[in-house]
Amino acid sequence: MERLKKRIILTVAFCAAFSFCADICAQTAKYDPHRYNQIASMEFKQWHFTPERYYYSWYDQKINLGLFSITVRLPGLGKHDNGFAGIGFGGDGYVNERWRLMTPLRGATYAEAALEEKERAETTHQWKGLAIADGMELADNMADLTGAQSSVRARYSKCKDRLSKLVPYLSDSEVARAEDQLQLIKETIDDISNSGMGSVRREKGYKTCRRQLEALENKYFRIAKENELRKFIY
Repeated sequence: MERLKKRIILTVAFCAAFSFCADICAQTAKYDPHRYNQIASMEFKQWHFTPERYYYSWYDQKINLGLFSITVRLPGLGKHDNGFAGIGFGGDGYVNERWRLMTPLRGATYAEAALEEKERAETTHQWKGLAIADGMELADNMADLTGAQSSVRARYSKCKDRLSKLVPYLSDSEVARAEDQLQLIKETIDDISNSGMGSVRREKGYKTCRRQLEALENKYFRIAKENELRKFIY
């Protein structure tokens, strides 16, 4: 007898647990589109309720005729509109109340959202531009100018040697000016090498220094030649 009672109690408990779990699963899986529309209308998503024939005084009904379909306008109960067929009886006007529709607020929100979207687009465009510029600058700085730097320094040494050979044909003041100008070019080369400017700008600076070295050589070669000619003339 005791064993039978225990079996009955266990059976009832199992059935109750199974029924509870099945109910929970059913509630979780069940989707009610009308309830969803009601909740969504209370949020900032829409302002439309279903079933339309219950909420609204008039609603559109699509009728499938086989090869084509037509949409007809039918009278609804209008429980939350203006009553049946809009005659003004039996409806509470809920769906048409301006303060519930929040028309001004929604309009302002849409406008604000549009402005924010434009600002976000402009900001994104600016950041993309900066990223591209940074990438180009990084690539520019990564360029190897070791050869260009060595070349201009070699050109400086060559210019220095040539000017030293012209010393016997120059006056003391001319030699001093040549040394000062040569030293200034050397300092410029050092400044360019140690600067943080991009590779393109440094390359342009090196080219300028090479032209200055060539011009310096030509200048004092011409002066030395003129000095020698004066000796024969006078």
